[in-house]
Amino acid sequence: MRTPSLITTLVLSACSSSSQRDGSGSPTSHVADTTIASRYRIEYSDSLQGGRGTGVRSHQLWVKLPTYLPQIEVATIADRVRDSVAQVHPDLWSITLLFEAPSTVLDRDSRVAEFTWGPSGQKDPWRKLTTAHTWSSHYNPPTRDSVLKLLEDYGHWFGDDRATVISRLGAPQHVVASATLNGIDTTFVLTYPAASFELWRRPADQIESLDEIRAWGLLPGLPRVISLGLTTRSDLLAKLGPSDYNAQAVADSTILSYALPSTPTALIEFYVVRDTLRLLRWRHRMG
Repeated sequence: MRTPSLITTLVLSACSSSSQRDGSGSPTSHVADTTIASRYRIEYSDSLQGGRGTGVRSHQLWVKLPTYLPQIEVATIADRVRDSVAQVHPDLWSITLLFEAPSTVLDRDSRVAEFTWGPSGQKDPWRKLTTAHTWSSHYNPPTRDSVLKLLEDYGHWFGDDRATVISRLGAPQHVVASATLNGIDTTFVLTYPAASFELWRRPADQIESLDEIRAWGLLPGLPRVISLGLTTRSDLLAKLGPSDYNAQAVADSTILSYALPSTPTALIEFYVVRDTLRLLRWRHRMG
């Protein structure tokens, strides 16, 4: 028999609990799955035993995601959890997985998807159906405010000074310091293979502020609600709607600008080259 994997052990811990959806006595299982580049946790579980002599068990699990994930990645997680539960409970007949993401300030509905595996994709704890076991699913794509809030929070994750940026990404490839137009403050540009960060510092109190982030490649933790090099202009407009400001055309690029939900005076700009998203720009201080 194959040795249960880490995820199997964690799912067993969650499924063996008698706790209910209110979380009383519920174990929280953290699962790091590097093969799908995501981290999630099983928060709650319910289990329903079928009729006497059927040997049937049906599970319902609440799975917390760190952010909205594409539907294909949620489906991959669903397969892995189903397989792991089946290893621990050979009498598994059906399972329902409720995937949730952290709620945003403007979007209270955090349900990402609901997946059910069973005969014809149905819950069947009494084993009355004889059709083939398949998945049925409903996926809720993120709303405009959800997408913008996730990207806004990601920009704030880098903090307001060079030390925090470096703690997130390590030492930059290049650092350029220069005086501002007033001749008093100093600006710093930290350049990495996939992004650059522009900060300024007041000499009077040594306070630093992060003004701008430009990202053109893969960054750790960047929400996968958009994909640099893959997301198209039509994808962006479908997720976000028309730009909050008039779209700008520069050479073969179009710049779509949106106000950030918690800080409307700050912007995030999407640079679309021909028809593909190539650059993200956070502008934290306007003017």
